[in-house]
Amino acid sequence: MPSETFPVSGLKSCEWTPTFRQTTQITNGGGGGGIEMGDPYWLINCSYGNLTEIQFRAVTSFIGRRQGNLVPFRAYRPDRQLPVNIPNADALSPSIIQITAGVMQITTGTLKLAEGDMVAYRSSAGARFVGEIDELLSAQTNSIQCRMIPFAPTPNGTPDLQIYRAAGLFRLLPETVSVTEPHDRRRAISFSARQVEVPFTEPS
Repeated sequence: MPSETFPVSGLKSCEWTPTFRQTTQITNGGGGGGIEMGDPYWLINCSYGNLTEIQFRAVTSFIGRRQGNLVPFRAYRPDRQLPVNIPNADALSPSIIQITAGVMQITTGTLKLAEGDMVAYRSSAGARFVGEIDELLSAQTNSIQCRMIPFAPTPNGTPDLQIYRAAGLFRLLPETVSVTEPHDRRRAISFSARQVEVPFTEPS
C-alpha cells in the first residue's frame, strides 16, 4: 500500500533539523577540522498536545501502522508549506530540468523560488526526496540552479517536482515515542523520525 502522510490535527510543533555526519578534530591550540562521514539527512521531532479522544486515537493508530520503523511515512514542514514568495499553490508550476552532482535546475517561473524554500520530488521510479534550497547558484530568465540540503541525488526516471507541502519519506524512531494519558485528559504524544535515504522506492 502507498505510504501515508503524518497526522497534523493536534500537532503543536514539528522541528526539522538537518543532521550532519561529521567527525571533528579539536586541538589544544584551538584548531580543528571536519571529516565528512556521509551526506546529511533530516531528523524531525513531532509533538502533539491537548488532544481530543479522536485526535489521540488517530495518532496512536498512525504510530501502530508504522510497525516500529518498518513502514515509512510522508511528512512536510508545516512552517514552510509554500515558497516564501508564492502566495498560493497554483501560482506556479515549475519543473525539474535535471539534477547533476547535487545541483538542481528548475524551470518555468522559478525566479520566485528563494533560499530556504522547501522543494521535493518523486521520480517515475518511485524514489522520493525533500530538501531546502541552501544556495542559489544562478538565475536566468526562466530557470534557476540551486544546491539543496540535504544533497539532492540524481533520480532514476523523470522527477515530479513538488513545491506545495513538499514531502519526504521518513521512518519512525520507535525508541522516541512518548504517549501521555493523564487523568485530566490533556493527552500528549511525541516522536522523532529520520529521513529515508535513497535508493528506497516508495510503494505506489
